[in-house]
Amino acid sequence: DKAERKGAAGGTTFYGLPVTSKRVVFVIDRSGSMKEPSKWKPDSVATGAPPTDVPSPKGDRKFDIAKYELKKVLAMLPEGTEFDIVFFGTVIDAFSEKMVSLNKESRRRAFAYIDENEIVGSTNVSGGLDKAFGFAGVVDKLSKNGVNTIYLLSDGMPTVGVTDPDGLCQHVAGANRGKKIVIHTVAIEPTDDSEKLMRRLARENGGSYAKR
Repeated sequence: DKAERKGAAGGTTFYGLPVTSKRVVFVIDRSGSMKEPSKWKPDSVATGAPPTDVPSPKGDRKFDIAKYELKKVLAMLPEGTEFDIVFFGTVIDAFSEKMVSLNKESRRRAFAYIDENEIVGSTNVSGGLDKAFGFAGVVDKLSKNGVNTIYLLSDGMPTVGVTDPDGLCQHVAGANRGKKIVIHTVAIEPTDDSEKLMRRLARENGGSYAKR
């Protein structure tokens, strides 16, 4: 699609989706199903030339590929980008409790954080997004360095938190009201239902959708 063609031109991408924001949070599924082998490989679409200091994926699980794509995008983003990473399973975990400025040291720490994370539990999409929304500040006092763009990656339907698709979309709309954060979504080998949900989340929040 148009977004992938733009990414293929050599810009910074995440799973083929262009990353142009300088205030971005990556919200990544680490539920049990992410241990399954990934059919999609990083060279399946043009995703930008990988930096030489980013090693190849350490395995073929969906989660191994997600870790690689995270490292690659952080290696390619310009220094000074405000970023954070949220992993969601049964427990929600973030790299930092506030946005971090990207530089050599914060990139090194982020890589170590990515490496140490492992698969655990269920799929709490609402919890992961709520954590990311918190990095924008409150509506009447938004942070000038707070998140304005989210990349959400998941391989299935929510199983904990807000699990009903309509309820989840309404929950996100309420949390995002006044903040107007763009949400891009990446669905990993989705079912018809999970693809429909991820498409809807992107469409209703000004983002793009990718199926991998």
